[in-house]
Amino acid sequence: MSSDTQLPLQHRWPIAFWSGVVLFFVFFPLFLLDVGLESLLETRQNLQKQELYRALEQNLEKLLQYRNSRHYYHALLKRVFELAELQPQPAAYLKNALNQLKQRNPGTFRFIVWNDRGEIIDELTDEKGYRYIVRSLYEAFKEITIDSTENYPGKPELLPIIENRGKMNILRSYLGAFLVPEYMNLPMLRASLGECIIASSDQDRANFWFQIGKKVGMFAQISRQAVGSADYLEKLVTGINKASDPSFKIGIIELTSANVMFTGSELSHSEEVLIELKKFQHFAEPRLETENYLILARMVSQSIMGFSLVEKEGRVIVPRLARGQIMTGAVLLILLIAAGLYSFFKISGLISIRYKLAILFIYANGLPLIILGFLGYEYLQQTRRLLIDQAHEKTAALLRDFDSRYELIKAEYAEHINAFVDEINRQSTGQSIKLDEHEKLVDWINATRPYDFVLINESGRFQSGYPGANRSGNFFANMGRNLLEYINIASYSDPSIFKDVQLSRRDSAADFLGTKKVVFHQFLRRIRKINPEQMGAEGRQYYWNIFGNSEQRKFTNILVVSWLHSVLQESYVKKTIEDLNNNAGNIKCFAIVDNNGVTYPEDKQPDREIFNLFRQAFGLQMIRSDKIQMAGIEYAAFATIGRQLNHIAIVGLYPLATINQQIDTLRMRLIVFALLSLALTIGIGKLLSAQFMQPVKQLEEGVQAIGRQDFRYRLQIASQDEFGHLGSVFNNAIESLEDLEVAKVVQENLFPLENLVQNNIEVYGRSVTMSRLGGDYYDFFTVNQQHVGILMGDVAGHGVPAALLMAMAKASVLIAGDKTSLPSQLLTSLHKVIFRIKSSKIRRMMTCQYFCIDSLTGEYLFSNAGHCFPAIIGKEGQEVSLLQAIGSPLGVSRRAKYEDLANQLNDGDIVLLYTDGIIEAQNNEGKEMGFDRFTAILKNEYSSDLETYYNRIFAAYLKWSTKADDDITLVLIRFAGKEAKA
Repeated sequence: MSSDTQLPLQHRWPIAFWSGVVLFFVFFPLFLLDVGLESLLETRQNLQKQELYRALEQNLEKLLQYRNSRHYYHALLKRVFELAELQPQPAAYLKNALNQLKQRNPGTFRFIVWNDRGEIIDELTDEKGYRYIVRSLYEAFKEITIDSTENYPGKPELLPIIENRGKMNILRSYLGAFLVPEYMNLPMLRASLGECIIASSDQDRANFWFQIGKKVGMFAQISRQAVGSADYLEKLVTGINKASDPSFKIGIIELTSANVMFTGSELSHSEEVLIELKKFQHFAEPRLETENYLILARMVSQSIMGFSLVEKEGRVIVPRLARGQIMTGAVLLILLIAAGLYSFFKISGLISIRYKLAILFIYANGLPLIILGFLGYEYLQQTRRLLIDQAHEKTAALLRDFDSRYELIKAEYAEHINAFVDEINRQSTGQSIKLDEHEKLVDWINATRPYDFVLINESGRFQSGYPGANRSGNFFANMGRNLLEYINIASYSDPSIFKDVQLSRRDSAADFLGTKKVVFHQFLRRIRKINPEQMGAEGRQYYWNIFGNSEQRKFTNILVVSWLHSVLQESYVKKTIEDLNNNAGNIKCFAIVDNNGVTYPEDKQPDREIFNLFRQAFGLQMIRSDKIQMAGIEYAAFATIGRQLNHIAIVGLYPLATINQQIDTLRMRLIVFALLSLALTIGIGKLLSAQFMQPVKQLEEGVQAIGRQDFRYRLQIASQDEFGHLGSVFNNAIESLEDLEVAKVVQENLFPLENLVQNNIEVYGRSVTMSRLGGDYYDFFTVNQQHVGILMGDVAGHGVPAALLMAMAKASVLIAGDKTSLPSQLLTSLHKVIFRIKSSKIRRMMTCQYFCIDSLTGEYLFSNAGHCFPAIIGKEGQEVSLLQAIGSPLGVSRRAKYEDLANQLNDGDIVLLYTDGIIEAQNNEGKEMGFDRFTAILKNEYSSDLETYYNRIFAAYLKWSTKADDDITLVLIRFAGKEAKA
């Protein structure tokens, strides 16, 4: 050996050595840092944007809740009224407040103010006459207030003072002819549902509003011009921007006025904002971004767009700029560390090599820890996103299930009424019944709040069972009379009654059923059930049933009950909301009825955040929020309108505490892993430096001897510790390395080096051994210009004997000559060779199978010697069949006999040859894969590309068997057929 080869690397090739040092200790760390920073900073930027968009949405909600001017004026007047109620002298406060309202809104309001006794406060009242009417107004408003407070939202149309026609005419004479009793409680509705009431076409008195409190009562009439104008939005925008964080601004754009933008103050880069907002106008993308702003846009009305924006500077990092700054600092720091390490290692003899190695290990381990930190941060954010999405899906599934069960309440109501009717019919004597004789039935139905509840007799007269009923008037009377007349006839003798006829226009209700047509049979399908019907402008849920004696065929009355859809839906929610909240995921659920603002559960008043979600759900059908806060607790919120419950908005709150706990656990695990990795590195460095240097040097010399194929070399064993045992094992192992080397070379040359493609046949094979020398064998080769031969074998056992036996099999195939075209003859020849070896005290046998395939037509001959049945996969993986052919393994019996099986492959068929290692693979529970699971894998993992197909099958095998203890060999044969010709 020359003296040059004994010099250290840094002395032999100094340029290469120091280039490597700089590469791995300077440039490589900087590269890792740069790659990690790119992902980290982008993730951080996205998180900052999400937080800002969430803040923008909350800010814009302050505007969107007043899309309608009547909601705005209601909120404005109610705030003034609530502040007055809190004052010791409410009249003095109102005097100043109402004057300011009139000054800021000239020509908009006319006020009437009462004291706590219902007496007019003249100095605050604009109405100087009509004292009796004004007194009647107070009495009506007070009754509505009491009713709405005690029985929210109340039923103003059922109040005595409203039902009194004389009183109602007085109210209409003053308030307006458009006054609808059912809507007189609108100012009493909760949150953003409250609004002013439309009552007149009068320019000055089109709308009115009222509140009656403990100290004062207040009534306001609002002009039609004020309600119809969008000027209130500018005042609202100005007020919100003054009260909000100056960096957050909201604004509006009137799309019909050349895109005039208003924010209440000067906005820099306004042209930039206008250009970006046009994207929302044309593409409805709510989240917008410019060079300087993040913008959230929503439509306030058909012609007005609302938006909220915030400047990005100082709030959103710029990844490119931040990356440059961090990398500049990192370069300086790493150069400084590298210079220090260089000086440190140049000091000879001052510090032992043990500590130097420890330092190097720590430095080397620090690089992966940097990447771990970057990837860990991104992983935590992605995991959090995934968990929140899963939370939304769980909440949505819970609400969908709740919505789908709505039909249960209709079945329950129908069942209750049917029971009452059946009991009455059992006691029927054929006489017409009266509702006042059946209080239980009347009370039960009235408790369900029906829209109509009437009983019709044979003459068409009916009794109303619910206050305010008889809304359908003569229609039900005529319909009921004709139905009873029809069902009481003795026989159906005229088949023409089922034919279509022309209905007259004079008496549509009589003709509707008086013609005795198929309509009656439609009615029969609906009796005793609750079904949706569209009768008139508004659809409702209807229940029909018949009273009478069916045995005597004497029917006396028809019962009709109808409900508004919203009422039945509200009843269902009221009854089942507690069950909904008792869910396994601890998801809190709230519901609201759109026409009256009643919320459920009744004992839990939702926060304003929940009302905002309700309102958005009614507008968008479905809304998600990743984080809202209630009572100091964070939730992921999901709000929707049901398909069945289309008058109900439901909000589900998924507690984020569980998700936060999972993220904290993952974060702690990453930190612990990093610390353990660092401690392990320090320990290994010290252990290596203290214990491994000399023994490793000796092992290096032994390895060099093996590299020179000097198998006579032996290590000098100086101790009995681990290295002593390692030296003994090394000395024992080197004695047989030559044999193993030969066996390895033999086995490596047994398998084909390349895949085979001939005409329409493509063959791909791989073998994975679970030990140094395996027992599986496969081969494929060209028999002639038209035929291909494929051989698969499995020698019992492993090691050198198996490798030699495989070599002999390979040699036998090579010298088989014409026998390679006849599978049975080839297997017979191989059997004779292996049987002789077995007779020579080498106890081995071999399963084997051989295909000879015509590469043009797909015709083949096949013979099997105890090997696993080949699988034929057809129709792109939809069909899998086993080619069942039996035969004794090679070398088992003296007189082995093998037969040829002839058949043909279809276009696109794939033949899979395999060893039993994959079929007998066991999972952690000790269950074998078996042919059924194997067949399922072949179907599920199908690919027309053989290499891809192999990789998928092998991946599925590894997923099933966590500890592979047998060789796995797979050979795939694909016949292209017409595909190749095409």
